[in-house]
Amino acid sequence: MKITPVSRDVNFGRMLNNEELKEYENVLEQGKKIVGQTGNSIFIMPTQSLPQSPEMNTGIGHLTDKTTQEYIKYMHSMLGFNVREDLPPGQITPYANNFFCNYQSTSIALGDQNINPQLLTTDEYANLLTKEDVKEIVSSNKRPDKDRFANFNNIMDENGGQNQALKKAYKKFESLIDSHPLKTRYKNYIKENSEWIDFLYKDKGDFFKFKQFLADEHHAKGNEFLHSIGVKSCGDCLIGATPEEVKARPFAFELDWNMGWVLSTPNIEKILDPSCDAHKYMKYKIQNFARRYDMLRMDVGWAYIQPRLFKNYNPSEIKKPYFGDKIMNLIENWVKEVKGNDFDPKNIIWEVEAGPGDFEWEKNGKMIEPLQNRVKIYSSMYMSDNWASNDAFLKRNFGADNFIIGLGNHDHQPIREIANDIPYPQKAGDKIIYEHPKKNSIAPLAKIFNMDEKLLEDPVEYRKTKSAEHMMAKHTMSFFMDDFGYNVRFDKHSFNCEDTPTENYAHKIRYDWKKQYHDAVESGWGANKMDSLERIFKAKGYDNTNPQLYKLIVKYRDILNEKTVSKETAPASETAQEASETAKSIFKNKYFIPFLAAGTLAVAAGVHYYIKKHKPEIHENTDTRPSLVKTA
Repeated sequence: MKITPVSRDVNFGRMLNNEELKEYENVLEQGKKIVGQTGNSIFIMPTQSLPQSPEMNTGIGHLTDKTTQEYIKYMHSMLGFNVREDLPPGQITPYANNFFCNYQSTSIALGDQNINPQLLTTDEYANLLTKEDVKEIVSSNKRPDKDRFANFNNIMDENGGQNQALKKAYKKFESLIDSHPLKTRYKNYIKENSEWIDFLYKDKGDFFKFKQFLADEHHAKGNEFLHSIGVKSCGDCLIGATPEEVKARPFAFELDWNMGWVLSTPNIEKILDPSCDAHKYMKYKIQNFARRYDMLRMDVGWAYIQPRLFKNYNPSEIKKPYFGDKIMNLIENWVKEVKGNDFDPKNIIWEVEAGPGDFEWEKNGKMIEPLQNRVKIYSSMYMSDNWASNDAFLKRNFGADNFIIGLGNHDHQPIREIANDIPYPQKAGDKIIYEHPKKNSIAPLAKIFNMDEKLLEDPVEYRKTKSAEHMMAKHTMSFFMDDFGYNVRFDKHSFNCEDTPTENYAHKIRYDWKKQYHDAVESGWGANKMDSLERIFKAKGYDNTNPQLYKLIVKYRDILNEKTVSKETAPASETAQEASETAKSIFKNKYFIPFLAAGTLAVAAGVHYYIKKHKPEIHENTDTRPSLVKTA
């Protein structure tokens, strides 16, 4: 493996050579089987956060880009994920102070970030753009820290570099003869998608339709790449919509009632009526997500059971209509119409973390029926003796196949902050409260891993141990910023528009992503899957039942913890080399075995802005935390 030369007095994390990487993949696969991680392993990697080369840094990466594909392939090997999850893929309009958020994007139409202008320079797209046109998009990305942050403006804005290039491409497209293959594909696309386009975007014009055509085709090509390496795609089906969408179909949405975030809410009480716009809107949205992705993440999934609705954001006027599983069944049927024989209800995953005053997941000590046989998403941020760990959920009889757990997603405090006991600030009306999630998780972690609680006071030891815990679950998830050891939050919720607004939701993997990742691992903050396996093997006694594999796990844990100073990777230790001699015999042996409470209605300079936060469920009757109800 070629590494960019550096001076010999500079240390960076040890990378694997090609032979080691192949063996590593086998060790990881076998290790995951033994510890029970045999289901979906989800890597949450937003499109805006994908790396780009300096020569192609338009502002937002794409799965059809060479640099991005190399990155995804490598992280697929290192992390062993089999699902890539994106944030909502719609067109984003900025809020106060140039803050862009995926959860304030178009709910059905794809955003311009799904278009890769490089593809428009090929014969397949009639050379609608030249390479010089693409260079102009790159040169218009003036963000000084563009290697670390996305440039939404250059991609999304009407006058941004990409949109200007697409206008040029559209003019050339219009001049093509009607029988041109590209125009034929376009006409077929419009014919097949005219219903939802006319329903919600009838007045948007032909240029909009042209961009939707490109976005859908390029999005599909990205999925083809994922499938080629054995990875499924998962789309985040946001619950809200844009003001323009509401204006187009007002009867599809709640006009006087709102779920509490400053976003438009579907008229949930009308969804079950096939004659209503709300029903038609939801069907178009769900089926487009089903068409575009292998899996669906249902944003605020609990609201389809029993939403909490405020009248004009007034916290004293609330209604909570109960639908049970009726809307969930409807959603599943809509997905089944698209997937046919490939339909699997387990490929619809439901966000259910919510504050105790927002949603009750259990009654009389038993999980409510609508949730029982569906896949629920949880983070371990608020781990305690009886909550937010694989161990706790199994003891509650959740069923290993019915939940996904991980350190967190875009919503949660990063593990590095938690490990360092950095307070987690949240707005509660006109107050700010500070949480310390680490404290309650130390005792259960120590018990699960048979270790002294004092050891977990060390931040790095805590991070590594907590990462290992959820790897025992059948289904897991991880957020890219935790895997890369970031010590800042992706989503600052109530503070998004006032605290580094142009950085929130914009963090991006650097072009030197291999060095970035391995430096993080070597420092103890990045995801070291072999370290996690070693801890589980030791705690569960698998080191005794599978000694040869355990030896290899230790080998690669230690290699990834090494520093190197040369162009080539440093040689493994003698013990590690010794361990590798057992690899062939092992692999030939056929017998080898958080929501609403912090989603506050904030006001910044008189502008209501969106905050996306789900508080964890609290299950003790002694909960004394203040209710974080939105206030005007």
